[in-house]
Amino acid sequence: MKSSTSISLDVSHSTAPPIVFAKQGDSSSYVNITITDNGKPYTLDSGITARIRAVKADKKAVFNNATIENNVIVAELTEQILAVEGYVIAEISLYKESSLLTTQYFYIAVQRSAVSDDEITSTNEYKALVEALNEASKAVDIASAAASKANS
Repeated sequence: MKSSTSISLDVSHSTAPPIVFAKQGDSSSYVNITITDNGKPYTLDSGITARIRAVKADKKAVFNNATIENNVIVAELTEQILAVEGYVIAEISLYKESSLLTTQYFYIAVQRSAVSDDEITSTNEYKALVEALNEASKAVDIASAAASKANS
């Protein structure tokens, strides 16, 4: 079960920010984002990493990886992004080597859940950083094993 909304974001100018509607506590919502440059299609070259950066209504931050599929960025609206009723201010950051390019804002209107199964605690969420640290740790393990083998 998956719900997705499609929007377009520009990297060169700002238009009225699109609004994506979502329900508090949902965990299977996604935003499909087409990037434009002055209104023209923007090609996402290989080697680009996309991340969603957002601030929730309670001022807690979110910094998560997104995927790129057929020149469309797919950003998951995680339980944390949707933890608090109100407006989330979000943007997509594109990284390639030492370059950074960020889109205009978009809003996620989080509608309060009528009945909450549990109180969801809003926290900062930095999945992209955790994943990067895990990859760095794996690289250190591989390098250590290679060094040990070379010294044997």
